[in-house]
Amino acid sequence: MKRDLDRYKDKLTPEEERRIWGRMRSALHEDRDEDKSWRLGLWLSRAAIVAGTAMLAVAIWRAGSPPPNTTLPEAPLQPDRYLSKKMEPKSAPGIDAPAHDDDNSLKPDGILPIPGANQLSTDARSAAPPMEAPEIYSEMKATRPSDDEIIAHRERQPIMLADAGEIRGSVFNEYGEPMPFIKVTLNDTPWGTIVQDDGSFRIRNLPAGNYTLSVMEAGYHEVNLSNLNVKERELLELNVALETDSPYGRICGRILNSAGEPVAGARVQVLDGGGRAVTADDGSFCITDVSAGRHRIYVSARDYQALTLEDIDVERGLENDLVANLTNADVPDKKSKGKKESTLSGGKLHYESAPSEEAITSMEIAESEQVASSVTRSDQVRLMEAGGSTAGESRYGSATGGLQPVNDELADDMFFKHYGVNPFVAADEDALSTFGLDVDTGSYTIARNYIRKGKLPPQEAIRVEEFVNFVRKNYDPPEHDDFSIRVDGMPSPFAPVQDGSYQLVRVGIRGRVVDSEDREAVQVVLVIDTSGSMRSENRIELLKSSMDILLDELRPDDELGIVAFSNTARVVLPMTSLKDEEKIHRAIHSLQPNGSTNVEQGLEFGYAMLREAPHQSPNQRIILCSDGVANEGNTGWEKILENVKESSDRIMLSSIGFGMGNYNDVLMEKLADAGDGQYAYVDEIGEATRVLRENITGLLQVIARDTKAQIEFNPEIVERYRLIGYENRDVRDADFRNNAVDAGEIGAGHEVTVLYEVKLKDRNRQGELATVRLRYEKPEGGRFVELEEIAQVNRLEARIDDAPADLIFDACVAEFAEILRGSYWAKESTLPPVLDLARGAIERMTSRPDLDEIYLVMQKAAAISRP
Repeated sequence: MKRDLDRYKDKLTPEEERRIWGRMRSALHEDRDEDKSWRLGLWLSRAAIVAGTAMLAVAIWRAGSPPPNTTLPEAPLQPDRYLSKKMEPKSAPGIDAPAHDDDNSLKPDGILPIPGANQLSTDARSAAPPMEAPEIYSEMKATRPSDDEIIAHRERQPIMLADAGEIRGSVFNEYGEPMPFIKVTLNDTPWGTIVQDDGSFRIRNLPAGNYTLSVMEAGYHEVNLSNLNVKERELLELNVALETDSPYGRICGRILNSAGEPVAGARVQVLDGGGRAVTADDGSFCITDVSAGRHRIYVSARDYQALTLEDIDVERGLENDLVANLTNADVPDKKSKGKKESTLSGGKLHYESAPSEEAITSMEIAESEQVASSVTRSDQVRLMEAGGSTAGESRYGSATGGLQPVNDELADDMFFKHYGVNPFVAADEDALSTFGLDVDTGSYTIARNYIRKGKLPPQEAIRVEEFVNFVRKNYDPPEHDDFSIRVDGMPSPFAPVQDGSYQLVRVGIRGRVVDSEDREAVQVVLVIDTSGSMRSENRIELLKSSMDILLDELRPDDELGIVAFSNTARVVLPMTSLKDEEKIHRAIHSLQPNGSTNVEQGLEFGYAMLREAPHQSPNQRIILCSDGVANEGNTGWEKILENVKESSDRIMLSSIGFGMGNYNDVLMEKLADAGDGQYAYVDEIGEATRVLRENITGLLQVIARDTKAQIEFNPEIVERYRLIGYENRDVRDADFRNNAVDAGEIGAGHEVTVLYEVKLKDRNRQGELATVRLRYEKPEGGRFVELEEIAQVNRLEARIDDAPADLIFDACVAEFAEILRGSYWAKESTLPPVLDLARGAIERMTSRPDLDEIYLVMQKAAAISRP
C-alpha cells in the first residue's frame, strides 16, 4: 500500500493524502483485535485493494489521463454507483422475481398475484454491494461530479442506505386486477407509500426490525401482515390479495351480432338494479356494483332487435361472463310481438318488441354518461330535444330517478361551476385584497378521481385553493391567540420573467389546537343519501365504511342521530348517545339504496331533529353524505337552505360528497359554504380517514365563524399582485368589518394557505411588503376579533433553492391546478417542469406518503395530457 501511495504522491494534495492514510489506519485498527485467523488476512487484503483503487482513481481524475503503463477499466469510476447499488433479489418460492428497469422500479408483470390468499416470502435476498464503496466515496468528495450530475444520477437510481432493507410487492383484488392509488402503511411508523398504476409498491430505506403492513380499501377486508422481519440489505417480497367485503358482484361480457361480430355502442342495463354500461369497440361491457341475486338485463342497439336476459345470477364478489347475440332489427320484424328463446349460460334470453320511447330516452342519457363525464348545456339541450321534451321541462324525468332535473337545469350529469380567474391588480389603484377563508379540499379529490380513471377533470371543477389546502404544512400553532400568521416567499418559479421581480408570497394561517378530549361535546345528525344512484360505484359501502371511522372518533358523551332520504326522508335513528355505539353501527349498515333523491326533505328532518333534541348542545352539526344529485323537491342550494334553515340556527352544515358519473359539486360545495361548514369529497377509504380521523377535531369544533382575510399591499414596494384561487370567496373591501356578511368557518387546528403572485417595483428595496389582517367571530359569546401581522420584504428568499421545501411544493401544486383549469396565467406552462421541481422538493423532506400520492397524480395527469 505504501508503494502505491508513494507512486501517486506527487498527484495528491496533502489533504487527500492525509485522508487516505487515515482511512487505511482506521481499517487496520478495526481488525487489530479480531481473531488472528484467515479472516484477518482477508480483510487486510481487501483494505489494500480498496486503498489502491482509491489512489488510482484520484490520480486519474486529477491528471485527466491515465499514467504510463497503467491499465484502466473500460468504464470510469462512478462514486454514486455504490451508494445506489441495486438489490437484485433471488426468486422466492411461489413468487416470480420482479423485473427491474433503470430506476429500480417494478414492471407491471414484476410480481404475479397468487389467487386466493395473501402470500409472503422472506427468502428473497439481495446481493450485498461492496461494503468499502461508500467509504471510498466519502474520501472523494473534493473531486465528485457536479450537483446536477448527482441529482440526475439519483433520478435514475434511488439511493439505498447501507444499513437499510426494503419491502416490495403488489396489491390485487379478487379478479386479479391491480388496485392502484391505495395506501400501504407500516403500523406505528411514519413509513408508507401509494400503490402505483400497475398495483406495485415499494417502501425503501427501512431500518432493520419487525413491522406490520396494513392495506385498507372501502368494500374490501382490511389486510394486516404482521411479523415482517426486515433485515439490513435484504429485500422482502410479498403479494396482497384483497378480498371483497361488499354484497355486490359484477356482470361483464360481450354483445355480438348474429354473425358473431362485436356490436359497439350497445346499451346494457340491469332493469331491477340500476346499473348500466355501453359496449366498447370489441363489444365488451362491465357493470359493477350489482347486488347479489337474480337479475334481468336489457340490451338494445341501433339497427338491432332489443333483448332481455332473464335470471342472470350474480354472486357476491364474483364476476359473471356473459355473451349475448343481437339479431338485426329486420329479422324478425321490429313490431313483431313474437319471442324467440334460446339457452344462455346463467339464464335465458328472449327477443321482444322495441322498447318504449321513454326507455329509449333513458338509455340515450345513460350512454351520454358513459361517453363523457361532463356535458355542456348545449349537449343537455340536444339530449332532451332528441327525446321530444319542451324547453326547460323534462318529459321523461331524471336519468337517476325523480321527476325534476337537478340544479334547476335541463339534465343531470356532473355539475361544476367556473368562477373565473383572478387578474393582476395594480397596488397603486387597489391595495386591498379581501376574501373569506375556508379549508375545503373537495376540488382536489374530485380531480384525483378523474385522473385515476384516466381522464382530465373539467376545467370548471378546479379550485386552486382547495388543491393547495389539501397539502399538510405543519405551521406552528399560536401561543396565545386563536390563530398564528406567517408570511414567506421566494422568486415565482413559473413566472414569465425570471429576474426576481415576480415573487410567490405565501400567507400561512394555523388555528389553535384543541385536543380530542378537550373539545366540546357535539350533537351530530348524519343526513344520508340512500337513493338508487348511491348503489353505483359501491358508493353506499364507501359511505358506511367512512361513517364507521367517524364513530370510532366520537366520544361517549357525544350524541348522534341518522336521517336517510331517497324519494322522501325518514328518521333511521333518533338522537342516541355514543355509549350505545353498536346500535348506531347497526343502523348505518342497515341502509340500502333505492329511489330518487330528496335532499331538501333530508336536511329538513336533520335540522328539525337538532332543534327538538331534549338536550340542546351549543355544538350542533349536520353532516350531509350524498352524491348531491337532488331531483325531488327543490334542487337548487339557495331554495333548499331558504326552506330548511332558520335565521336563529347556530347549526353548522358540512357536506361530504361521494360518487362519480353523476355528481353535483355545485350543490354540495354551496350547501357547506352557506351552511357555515366544510366541504370534502371522499373517493377512497384513505380520504375518509384523512377527513374523519386525522381532521376530526377541526370538523367537529369550530374556533372561528365568518372568518375573513384582508391583505393590504404596500404600493411603494409592490407594483401589482394576483390572488391565486379563492375566486368564489370574494368579499368587498368595504365589507371586511361588516359583521352581517357571511364568510368561512375554521376548525380547531386547521391550516389555511393563501398564495399571491406579486411583482415588486425594486427587488433590492427593503421595507414593509404587506399587512395581513384576520377578522372572525368567536363561537362562544359572538364577539368579533381582529388580528394583524406586518410582513417585511426580507421574509422573501432571494433564491428558490433557499426557500422551504414545502413552499416549493405548494408552488408546484398551485401551478398544477392552474394548468388543469386552463388559467390564462399558465397558458405557457406544461407539467414536466412542474414535476421536476416537485420531485426535488419531496426529496428535501422526510417521508411523506401524502406528497408521494400527489406527485403520482401529477405524473398520471401529464401522461393523459401528452399527445
